[in-house]
Amino acid sequence: MRVYRVEAPGNNKGAYAHPFAYAYPFEYMGEDADWSWYDRMCRKHMGSDHPDPYEDGMDYATSWDYRFGFPSMQHLFRWFGGWLQHLLDAGQKVSVYEVEERFVATGKSGRQVAFNLERATRIK
Repeated sequence: MRVYRVEAPGNNKGAYAHPFAYAYPFEYMGEDADWSWYDRMCRKHMGSDHPDPYEDGMDYATSWDYRFGFPSMQHLFRWFGGWLQHLLDAGQKVSVYEVEERFVATGKSGRQVAFNLERATRIK
């Protein structure tokens, strides 16, 4: 199956990765850039519309081998909404992976998936 994911080029760190929050935007936007939007996005994404892995029944998927993504581009757009352009402007990209379904777990919400990165092939 295909999995869609927002991540940093070259290092697979996702939109909520800790290093992204503190350093990554500066690499692409410069230290003087206004990226206060990132804090607003993270606060807005707390709650039932954006469940964390534990709330979504995927607590086992927080190991280093797993990454989070979406089962379709529509799911990705619904999750990030207007924040997606900010992420892209900050240097993130949308990657597409091909993963055997047995290495993909769908959250209880049906909004996100976790997949084993070691078993995935990036196709875009």
